[in-house]
Amino acid sequence: MWSLPGCLIVAVAVLLPWLTRWPATTPKLADAIRETPIFVADVGLLLMLAAWILGRDAWLGAFVAWMALSVLWHPQISAYETGLLCALGAMALVLLRRLTPGQVRWTVRGLLIGGGLEVAYSVVNALGYDLFWQGGAVTPPPHAMGTLGNSNYLAAYLAMTVALVPLTWLPVWGLGLVMTKSLMGMLAATVALLVRFRAHWIPVACTGTVGALLIMGLRDNWPDTVAARWEMWRLALHDLSLWTLWVGHGPGAWLERIPDVQMRVGFYPGGIFAWAHSDWLQLLYEGGLIGCALLIGWLVSHRGMWMGPFGGCLAALAVNALGNFPFHVGVTALTAVVLIGMALNQEDTHAALSG
Repeated sequence: MWSLPGCLIVAVAVLLPWLTRWPATTPKLADAIRETPIFVADVGLLLMLAAWILGRDAWLGAFVAWMALSVLWHPQISAYETGLLCALGAMALVLLRRLTPGQVRWTVRGLLIGGGLEVAYSVVNALGYDLFWQGGAVTPPPHAMGTLGNSNYLAAYLAMTVALVPLTWLPVWGLGLVMTKSLMGMLAATVALLVRFRAHWIPVACTGTVGALLIMGLRDNWPDTVAARWEMWRLALHDLSLWTLWVGHGPGAWLERIPDVQMRVGFYPGGIFAWAHSDWLQLLYEGGLIGCALLIGWLVSHRGMWMGPFGGCLAALAVNALGNFPFHVGVTALTAVVLIGMALNQEDTHAALSG
């Protein structure tokens, strides 16, 4: 019996000889004969993977298929790389749903041990030592970065996992978050704990407010950072036409287009915005309203995963993605995939028990 993934790749193979002169990759027909078939075959393979995912998670498969098709109107290496990572991340979610309860427990322990070690590493750095990378005394960094190399990355990592931390470990995560001086990280962590401790939201909110005020006092340039983000987002939205508002500029297009936008208007608040500093906005810019709608449809279809023990992790991730780019950094992106996969796993377990 034919399967949808098999049918798709066979159809691409049959059509491929008749697409050799399609100037999708280059206006030079002599080069297109060589480059376009590879490009179309790559997109076809992404669609095959999307079809495989579609059979296991309809909304997720549709989202991957849209991102794969979007590569067609942005035929760049960055577009294919982005589409491929979306597909592989979605495949990882399908596979992580199969974890056993014991594997879930060990995964959580591994993440918590890693988070605790990151805070300890940051404390040692603050004391003027870096025994892991530089082998001796160093100038203490202005913000805690751990091994991730950026305070915002570390803050996102800690915020995503704080909802899983035992009560006795919470001060360790609080110390790490304050040391990063990341307002977005503190906000995300506070929301995560509000989800976890719904019945005790007042002390959680007060503690989060104190932490945010402390960070604002330690990092006095935060208003400039917020203003720069708002202005960059305004410029990006202005770069969307009616058509691209719906379909997007294509995966990876932000890095291809936004530096030119900044150059055109002379806006350089500390450098080039290689990422949107908002994964939600970047999805709109690259995948359009259609891509956003498919992702929202997937989130709604799996709303049960927000109610389980990983709901706080998802809340922190969603908040951090508003003003940062956790899905565009290797460490935080893969950690996010693991946490989402375990949330889906728990949703399936709860559905099976209740059914």
